Amino acid sequence: SNLKIIGQTNITSHLSVGGNTSIKGNTNVNNSLDVGGKTNIKGTLSLGSDIICSGGLSLTDRARLAGNLSVAGTTLLKSKTTINSQLSVSETFTVEGQSTFNDNITVSGDYSSTGSLTLSGTRSDLKVKRNLSVGNDIFAGNNIVSNNLSISGELTFNNVTAQGTVNINKGLNVLGRTNLFGKLSI
Repeated sequence: SNLKIIGQTNITSHLSVGGNTSIKGNTNVNNSLDVGGKTNIKGTLSLGSDIICSGGLSLTDRARLAGNLSVAGTTLLKSKTTINSQLSVSETFTVEGQSTFNDNITVSGDYSSTGSLTLSGTRSDLKVKRNLSVGNDIFAGNNIVSNNLSISGELTFNNVTAQGTVNINKGLNVLGRTNLFGKLSI
């Protein structure tokens, strides 16, 4: 049979309902709420405090955060990620795949690489505004153009063309044939 209560009702002990329960007005719970099964909320869920989740969290649509996001564990993003502001990384930044930068890259500290650095395209000049130190061989596919070139060790040439004066401050050893075209002053 049905029970109909018109006014306010206070129950000071446990309330146990064996079937479905429908509540048409607002429900206020002033203490803990334990739900043992699946919970479906069809409207907006508004929380005035922290959310503590001891299991996984699965979202099937967008997640919008108006404040900061702090993650203590590893973060895995399985799809395209767009960052519309500055990215700041305070530890090591590791990229497993190929990276594309569509604008300038500024490095304020040292740059080191265990692989090759390849520059290609219409704007592929390498500009060094300070000293360039190379610990091994330099291979050039075309000309090396310099206003001043200083070499402190051994230098081996196959062919040399100089547009200006060549000054040699120490000895000159020529092992092959020597041809002089022009005036020789001794």
